[in-house]
Amino acid sequence: MIVYSLLNSCGVPPLAQPHRWAFPFLAGVHHVIRIDIRHNIHEAAGKLAALRNELQGKAINAALKKTADKAKAEMTRQISGEFNIRAGDVRPQMTVRFDRSGGQVQVAALQAFGRRRGKRSRNVIAFAARAVPGKGKKQAFVLMPDGTWKTLMLPVGGGVSVKIKRNGPRKLIPGAFIGNKGRTVFRRTGDGRGIEPVETVDVPQMFNMKRLNKAVVTKITADFPIELNRAIAMYLSRG
Repeated sequence: MIVYSLLNSCGVPPLAQPHRWAFPFLAGVHHVIRIDIRHNIHEAAGKLAALRNELQGKAINAALKKTADKAKAEMTRQISGEFNIRAGDVRPQMTVRFDRSGGQVQVAALQAFGRRRGKRSRNVIAFAARAVPGKGKKQAFVLMPDGTWKTLMLPVGGGVSVKIKRNGPRKLIPGAFIGNKGRTVFRRTGDGRGIEPVETVDVPQMFNMKRLNKAVVTKITADFPIELNRAIAMYLSRG
């Protein structure tokens, strides 16, 4: 998982700034990026002071939640814009979680996780895979995914072409073929009788690209003060 942490650091009581390591709900999370957003909210301090203490916390919590949700939408847009993958396939692999230590949301975290538990890659079938026929055929004894052996007529040459990057070229995987009822791209191994799935990067690795990180962090930094002011205005209007 990759994690963005938005730390509530306004210094307005009764909220307390959590220690950087005090994120119990992130225990055991690997490949973590923690980004501490130390917002300068002096302009909002007067407005916050006009709210009762319990409403100050609620306003900040509401701003954190809105900012985290916008960060998820932005990361989905960045990934689906960089890679040839649908936003609908990216979105389910990210989630927003909140640490409610002491009854207040002090950390909002955007996490990306693999499509398969314990796996950091996904099959290239998701990237507009197309079978490219060869010019000839040969007979081969092939080990199938279910463990059985079958005699198949295999194409000579050709393979499967895929397009990983949205603006990149299609690339041919020589000798690969589409199987498993159109759900998986395989390639032959060894003497050609064994097969293995062809894998590439999954959402967590896309999430971790520095350029995409930077774009999302820029949006987080811009959005949080806006959302905080909106939340303060909402609670002030309620009296």
